[in-house]
Amino acid sequence: MAIMKFGKTLVIQNLQGIGDTMWFIRHIHAIAEQSKSKKVSVLTRPRSMADKILAADPAIDNILWLDVKKGTHDGFFGTVRLANLIRKHKFDTVWVLHSRSLRYVLACRLAGVKNIIGPGHGLQKYLITNKKFLSESEQSDHPIKRAGYLLKSQGMKFKEEVSPCIVSAATKAFVAKEFGKYPHPWIALGISSSEAHKKWLWKNYSDLGGRLRAETEGTIFILGGASETKEAQLIYDEMFMKGHDPVQATNLTIQQSLALIQQCNFIVGNDTGILHAAPMVGSHGLVLLGKSQVPIHHYAEVEGLRLAESDEIESPPNNIQDIPVSSVFQKLKSLHWV
Repeated sequence: MAIMKFGKTLVIQNLQGIGDTMWFIRHIHAIAEQSKSKKVSVLTRPRSMADKILAADPAIDNILWLDVKKGTHDGFFGTVRLANLIRKHKFDTVWVLHSRSLRYVLACRLAGVKNIIGPGHGLQKYLITNKKFLSESEQSDHPIKRAGYLLKSQGMKFKEEVSPCIVSAATKAFVAKEFGKYPHPWIALGISSSEAHKKWLWKNYSDLGGRLRAETEGTIFILGGASETKEAQLIYDEMFMKGHDPVQATNLTIQQSLALIQQCNFIVGNDTGILHAAPMVGSHGLVLLGKSQVPIHHYAEVEGLRLAESDEIESPPNNIQDIPVSSVFQKLKSLHWV
């Protein structure tokens, strides 16, 4: 199949998490390769922090913000406002990367976009311009795979990239200056999560950190956001009292956190966006999952540890606290990361 070169291109990625941005970087790069300028704009939600994550990426032309869930772009008139936003930027081509919603393809039609490429779910197929739609089974798959199927249906492949998420040279230099004195190997404990039921106990992290420090004689970084400062302090205090001397890293920007993870041998922790960054910056990640969490490691390039006997998603309460430190340590050993 001959692949056409696109003019000014927009990629619509409507999921809202940091991890959601990470999952689709390779898809975005593949589309950028087929644009005449080798660049694309991305329409996504503010919580994705795409502006910060993709700040150093040469394939990104612009980040536009999507406002749904009782926002500016909800409902019919919201779709009209979204069409006006798309029209304003004069896009030649729009990729509705994985969404099965009618909103985005309708907005593109109203905006007069020449090429509208999407999965073709339901009424979408009457508004998009690509003639090859995803099958019913492909339509029902996870968004990561669905976006991959869409690229494949258009004869496109992923680029060979060890570190698809680009970290700026200045940020790498900051990490080298700030932490360069600490011994390797570097290991990060990813304690962040926006949902309490997805968090492993701080005491577990302290115990795991101690075992990893004793085993490797390297440096244990406690990586989290500002909201985890208290939790990080508890982990730090207990590890320090036992002579394990960890490093707190809860005051870093997203780009600085990415640069730190890139220098780590691996990160282990909660199911959160920053952990899913690991394979995107060329490192390893082990995500801890409870029985009411989607086993996302099946779709993303991270390893997963889940105590549930099957991958059936159960209702809360979650059982992530039942994952013993010994199981996590043994999993890391079996992966030959320790």
